[in-house]
This record gives sequence, C-alpha cells and structure tokens, in this order.
Amino acid sequence: MSNLNIIEQKIRDKAVVELMQIIEKFENDLGKLTDTYGHKSFYSFDKDKSTTCMQPHEFRNQLMFSLKNMFLENMVKKKSSELLEKLEIL
Repeated sequence: MSNLNIIEQKIRDKAVVELMQIIEKFENDLGKLTDTYGHKSFYSFDKDKSTTCMQPHEFRNQLMFSLKNMFLENMVKKKSSELLEKLEIL
C-alpha cells in the first residue's frame, strides 16, 4: 500500500469514528428517553408506509449505513483538502 493510500485510509477511518461518535451521542440521548419512558425498540418507516420494528443494534447498523452513504465520501474529500492546506500543498 502506498503512503497516499495509507493517508487516505487513515482519513476515512477518522471520518468513520466521527460518524460513530454522532451515533453514540444519539444512542445515549435515546437511552435517556428509554430510561425515562421505557421503550426499547426502534421503527423503520418505508416509502410504502409500512413499518418494521428493529432492535437497537439493527437500528444502529442501519443508521451507520445511511450516514456512511450520505456523508463519508464528502467527509474524506473535505478532510483531505484540509490536510493538504495545512501542509501548504494547495
């Protein structure tokens, strides 16, 4: 693996960690609601208006999948650009 690939992978890993922190904060906030009001399942609402009950780990996985699809590539591009600016390459 070249140095550039290693750097890009480290940036990608850092972005995934950032997404995980967002999910963990969200889960902690949901945990407070669960502790107070006693609900332990999450629901997925599909376009056809059907509803699926998910366990917390399924909800977490689905949320991470969605956030990666929505943000990961743009996060890597932005963080790469910021790194290059810091190194005064751009």
